[in-house]
Amino acid sequence: MLPVVLNPLLPETNGHSSLRELVYRPSVELRAVVAGHSGGIDGRQFDVRFDGRNVRGILVLDEGDLITIWEPSHYVPTSFVYEITQGSIFETLAKRHGVLSVSMPQESLENMHEYLLATDDDCVLVLSGRAPIVKEIASKVS
Repeated sequence: MLPVVLNPLLPETNGHSSLRELVYRPSVELRAVVAGHSGGIDGRQFDVRFDGRNVRGILVLDEGDLITIWEPSHYVPTSFVYEITQGSIFETLAKRHGVLSVSMPQESLENMHEYLLATDDDCVLVLSGRAPIVKEIASKVS
């Protein structure tokens, strides 16, 4: 199995964070709200949206269950949203007979990308044909 390699989609957004909201409306959108608690994102909230027509899989796990991502010495947290460019978790699932074969034949899996929303409490893996749109929705008022 290849090591997991993450490409940050938002530079300079490191710090402790939590998943505040996760809503999936099939064929419409997948929406997550991430709140920052320290570092460069302290007091800020972000709206992360995937076009539901392009979402083919969602997996929500505690961050501790993704130890293979955090273990390697090359991992340095720089963001809370990444594209997984190597070591796909969905690719591993798709190798099991029957998994993802009905909704997504092998040729379409090759056109998908895997994204990770990594917070200190929960992580969301998303298999999508398009990257999410991320917007800041709130900041701490001094």
